[in-house]
Amino acid sequence: MSYKLCDLVNNEPFVGGALKNAGMVCPLPSGYHAVENITAPTKNFPNVFPFEKGRVEVSLNVTDTKEQVLLVTIVASFKQKP
Repeated sequence: MSYKLCDLVNNEPFVGGALKNAGMVCPLPSGYHAVENITAPTKNFPNVFPFEKGRVEVSLNVTDTKEQVLLVTIVASFKQKP
């Protein structure tokens, strides 16, 4: 799955929603930005997963050079709602 930053923030309901909840806006103004302790909106989050643990890697690259400027690894645990 691949998104441009603004498409992720504006259109993706879980990760993009978490970034919006943390105050991220798009287009992103120039300067230093940090996002910490974010939680994805779970109201419409799917309740059934084929797994209990998962790993997501997010890579941010400079488009012209393909140089990686950021790599984020997220390890998540999922619990079924009763």
